[in-house]
Amino acid sequence: MAGLEQDDGAGLIRDAEDPHLRADGPDLPGREIGDGDDQLAAQLRRLVMHGELGARSTGADRTEIDQQFVRGFAGFGKRLRLDDPANPHLDPLEVRDVDQRPSLPNMLSVVSHPEAMPLTPSEMRDLFPIARRYAYLDHAAIAPLATPVRSAMTVFLDRLLEEPFEPAHWERLRTQVRTRVGELLSVGPEGITFTRNTTAGLGLVAAGLDWRQGDNIVGVDREFPANIYPWMGLKSRGVDLRLHRPENGRIDVEALLGLCDGRTRVLTISAVQFWSGFRADLAALSKGLRGREVLLVVDAIQAVGALKLDLSAVAVDLLAAGAQKWLLGPIGIGFAYVSPRMLERMRPVTIGADSVVRDREYVDYDLAFKPDARRYEEAAPNYPGILGMGAAINLLLRADPARVETTVLRLADRLRDELPRRGYALVFTPTAAGERSGIVSFRHPRIIPAEVHAGLREKGIIISLRADFLRASAHFYNSDEDVSRLLDALPQ
Repeated sequence: MAGLEQDDGAGLIRDAEDPHLRADGPDLPGREIGDGDDQLAAQLRRLVMHGELGARSTGADRTEIDQQFVRGFAGFGKRLRLDDPANPHLDPLEVRDVDQRPSLPNMLSVVSHPEAMPLTPSEMRDLFPIARRYAYLDHAAIAPLATPVRSAMTVFLDRLLEEPFEPAHWERLRTQVRTRVGELLSVGPEGITFTRNTTAGLGLVAAGLDWRQGDNIVGVDREFPANIYPWMGLKSRGVDLRLHRPENGRIDVEALLGLCDGRTRVLTISAVQFWSGFRADLAALSKGLRGREVLLVVDAIQAVGALKLDLSAVAVDLLAAGAQKWLLGPIGIGFAYVSPRMLERMRPVTIGADSVVRDREYVDYDLAFKPDARRYEEAAPNYPGILGMGAAINLLLRADPARVETTVLRLADRLRDELPRRGYALVFTPTAAGERSGIVSFRHPRIIPAEVHAGLREKGIIISLRADFLRASAHFYNSDEDVSRLLDALPQ
C-alpha cells in the first residue's frame, strides 16, 4: 500500500503508519481515527485533491488513499498538530481550522510529478470562491485568489502572531518557491530572483547595465507602460528608444530585428500584448539575435501561468512577471529569470545583506555578491507574497502547464469564433496558431463599451474595459458556462 512521503526539510508526512500522528482537538481528543470514518476520509482526500495537503498518490486508487488517511494521517479535528516533539520529521508548525488554513510546508511541497494527483479544471474551480457568484473572465487584469493562496499567506501572518520569527524555517520555504518558479519555466532555481512586480524586474536591466551615450533599445509601440517607462527613463543618459509599430496588431519579427544595429543593447518585448492578445514569436526573435550582442528582455506577465514557457528551449536573457494576473498570485510580488549572460552584464543596483554571500554577517563587511540571481534581492523578503505566489504556482504545476494552455486557448478560440456572430468585431484576429493567447479584445460598432462593461458587471460577469474596447481573459478553471454567460449577456 502506498504511503505518504516527506520532502527533505519540507515537513511532509513520510509514513502513513507513523504512531506519533494523532487527532488532537475538542472533538477528537487524541483518539485514533478508525477505518469507518468515511466522512473524515472524504474531507482529507478533498484537501489533498485541492492542493491543500501534501499527500502524493503512487498509484493507489482513491479508496486505498482514503484508507491510508483514516489510519495514519495527522489528526483532523478543530486543530491539526504538526509540532509533536516526539516526531522530529514534522515541521514545527501548528495549523488551526485546517479546511481554511492548511499546513504551508505540505501545501507547497505537492508538485506536478507523474505520481501526484492531477488537478482538473473543475477541481481548481472549487478553490476559487469568487467563481460561485461571478463569471470571472479578467485574468489579464487582476486574478482572484484561490483558497490555498490565501492560506499560504495567512499561515505566515498567524505564525507571527503566536510564535517568534524563525529565519531558517521561512528561508527553506522561500527556496522551495524559487524551485517551483524554475519548474514552471523549465530552468534551474539559480536563475530566479524575486521582485515586487514586472516593472521592478525590467528595471533591473534599465538600471543595471553599463549604458553609454549613443546606445539604443528596440521595443514595440503600444506596449504596456511597464515595458516602456524604464527605457524612456534612460533618455537623460543619451540612450535612444526605437519602437516598432505593429500592423493590425501583428508584430513583424524581421521588422523588429531590422531596427537593431551595432549600438543596440536590448531588444524588449511582451510575450503577449496586453491590448490585442498577440503572442510574440520568442523563438524566432531569439534565433534572429543569435551571435549578436543584443540582450533579449521579455515582459511575460500576460503569458506565464496561461501559456507554457520553456526557457530551456528559447534563449531569453531576462524574463519578468508579476504574480497577480495569469499566475493567480497576490499583488506586490513577482520574479525575474536572469540568464548567465545577463548575470555577467547586469550589476545589482539596490544592494543589501541578501545580495552578498555572507548574508548573516552584520559587521564584518564583504561586498562579494552571491553567484546567482539571488544577488538582485536586497533584504527583508516579502514572505507572505512569496509563499502566496508559491501556492498559486503549485496549483498550475499540478494542473500541468501544457494542459492549462490547451484549455485557455480553447476558451479563447470559442470567444473569437462566436463574438463576430453576435455583431462584435475583434480588435485582433490571429492568422496562425502561434499568434493566439488567452486574451480576446472586442468592440461593437454601435454600442458604447463602457455601457456594455457596466451592464455585464451588474450581471456578475467580470471583464476589462480598455480604452474603446472590451477584453476577456478566461483561465484554466473557467468553464464553458462562464463563456456562455458572457456571450448571452452581451447586447446586440
